[in-house]
Amino acid sequence: MDYSNYSLIKLIFFLILFNYSAEAICVPRNSKPSNTQVPSSSHTQVLTTIAEPPSETTFSTARPPTNSPRESPRINLINQAMKPEVFSAALDPSVKKICDSTDYSDVCLASLSTFLIPGKTDPVSVLESAIKAATEHAKQAMSQAMKLASAPNLPTRKANALSDCQYMFSDALDNLQSAMEALPSRDLATVNSMLSAVITDSQTCEDGFSGVSPLADFDATLRMMGSNCLAIASLIQ
Repeated sequence: MDYSNYSLIKLIFFLILFNYSAEAICVPRNSKPSNTQVPSSSHTQVLTTIAEPPSETTFSTARPPTNSPRESPRINLINQAMKPEVFSAALDPSVKKICDSTDYSDVCLASLSTFLIPGKTDPVSVLESAIKAATEHAKQAMSQAMKLASAPNLPTRKANALSDCQYMFSDALDNLQSAMEALPSRDLATVNSMLSAVITDSQTCEDGFSGVSPLADFDATLRMMGSNCLAIASLIQ
């Protein structure tokens, strides 16, 4: 036997066998299994969840309220006075010193800023301006009480309370007028009596309601203004 030919034949056979085996076990790069399905795994579910937009509930607590809460007359009064062209009138050191002697200095400065007479910063003049401011506020409170009383189907107790408040605010206006008239003669006894009555009027209005009073803010501000007026009156010699 020619061993050289035998070796050549053996090598060719080995190469053929090797190529056949390679085709059987190797997967070409560009080929895909024909029957392969994408598994429904947890990863797929996570991606789906992330892709979905957040629900409306997710952001409901982060949105600002549609309607702003109603501001109290005191806050409205102070905000109005904080305007530079208005508040500058109350920046006089003498006026600030007088308001600092009151229990509610912010309300004092805010209310005086509109009613101060230029150049008049003595306690009597400042008290006149404070009484005028309180009078204007009492008128607004009266208007609000009348508006609330005109609502249809009011419960009897609430209707009666609103009627009483109208009377109290009317009485407060009379008392403020009496205090103003007693001021030029320095009749401080009458001034103090009338201003104290204003505070009582506002509290009497509150007492007529069961639960939360719809005029609580007006009454509270009127009491503060009345208290400030009494404090300013105490400075008059």
